[in-house]
Amino acid sequence: MTVLEPQFVATRWAVSCLPEDHAGYRRSIVTIEQRGPDSYSVAYDGFVHDAKGTPEVEPLPSDRSAEWLARFRHDYPAAAALAARIARIVAVSLTG
Repeated sequence: MTVLEPQFVATRWAVSCLPEDHAGYRRSIVTIEQRGPDSYSVAYDGFVHDAKGTPEVEPLPSDRSAEWLARFRHDYPAAAALAARIARIVAVSLTG
């Protein structure tokens, strides 16, 4: 009998410029979430962001057009750069 071993796959990352022990840390988290092969979303406070950082509520899967997906899905390097940019803005807004 073959023993199956669990596999662990990270599909969501938390990005913040604040240390974990900062009072505003939880509020400062920007997320990168894998949505498919080389397809990632960047979200903060319930909104996903396009490459310019423009936020929008993510529609239901059946309402996501090809144009919407092209605008709000990123490759990982672009998603990481966008999340870092938003995290810096959020940190400044939370710390003054």
